[in-house]
Amino acid sequence: MPLSTEFNLQKTNDAVEFEDMVCDVCTIKFGLVFQKYGRSGQKQYGIDIHSVGQKELICIQCKNYAITQKDIDNIIDEAIKFTPIISQFIIATSSFRDTKLQDYVMKLNQKDIFNFSICIMFWEEISTIIAQNDELLNRYYPIINLNPIDRLVSEFNQLVDMYDIIGYINSDPILGILKDYPGKVDCFIFDVGERLIQLNVFQNHPKFIAINKFRDLINDYCGYLGMKLFPNNNMCTIQNPYDLKDICKENSKIKQNIEFFKKNLDKLYEEINNGCSMFSVKQYI
Repeated sequence: MPLSTEFNLQKTNDAVEFEDMVCDVCTIKFGLVFQKYGRSGQKQYGIDIHSVGQKELICIQCKNYAITQKDIDNIIDEAIKFTPIISQFIIATSSFRDTKLQDYVMKLNQKDIFNFSICIMFWEEISTIIAQNDELLNRYYPIINLNPIDRLVSEFNQLVDMYDIIGYINSDPILGILKDYPGKVDCFIFDVGERLIQLNVFQNHPKFIAINKFRDLINDYCGYLGMKLFPNNNMCTIQNPYDLKDICKENSKIKQNIEFFKKNLDKLYEEINNGCSMFSVKQYI
């Protein structure tokens, strides 16, 4: 069983388990059924895994170590002896992505001398698919007993409380905001960014996306208020005569922009927290 660090999945030392990982990963990647081919001692022609139930056959050779161009040549030499017609041949390796190997495979495909296309699946892709799938993550890395996305949401909410972000968004800029809020928002943006970087492997998860959008939008909101509000004792208030005139209008552009930011920040907050709003009453200004 492979060990795991908090955010990066370490490689397994078990070749059989690596095959299991690749089989499961390809099932998710292609949306097809894959199964192992044969058993130890049988002639396999370099085929460890194959797709099931469709005309175009996908076959996979697994190498739980760093491969070379010579290894690729040897693997393909075996695969061309395989009797069923292969449509796509994948070499799955636990090595990290390598441009030299990628270039070599691209050149082989361009020569068009084989009846099948060739591609390499590196550890980055294998581990990313595992990390993004709760079932596979629990199967191969059971030591990770807390869903990383749940952890991200929890830490996001802790930072919201720490920097009083809800208080900041609830504040009415027309009346003024506390002078220390912009600094708190900057710290919040930085800390949330650090956590998103750590969990970048989950960047396609809806809650990751919502947190990232919330971070970007509150940064824009803070920047917008920074152009309208200026220090006045312990507050930041509107002081520009043109802006003071605008907020007195029924169709004030400043009020409309503030409402836009608040509404969309609250929508993102609800996405992150399963429908829970930042506001007890849906009135943004």
